[in-house]
Amino acid sequence: MKLRLRFFGRLTEIMSPEPQDFELAGAADLMGLKAALLARHPGLGNALERCMIAVNTEFAAPDQVLADGDEVAFLPPVSGG
Repeated sequence: MKLRLRFFGRLTEIMSPEPQDFELAGAADLMGLKAALLARHPGLGNALERCMIAVNTEFAAPDQVLADGDEVAFLPPVSGG
């Protein structure tokens, strides 16, 4: 399955601010995608675990099943005042 991934905040320092195409074998949910990302990019580490995730611009649960062509955005927590 082909996905389009977008990273925001400090994740752009590890990945890229530009959308990235990502191939994932077979059917998967967001937990499977996160595992595949960590296997390919260990530098994401804890930062990925604290992210909110949106699929096709809607916030998603970790067990949401992905479909070919989905856009997945990783939004890390922000701080400030």
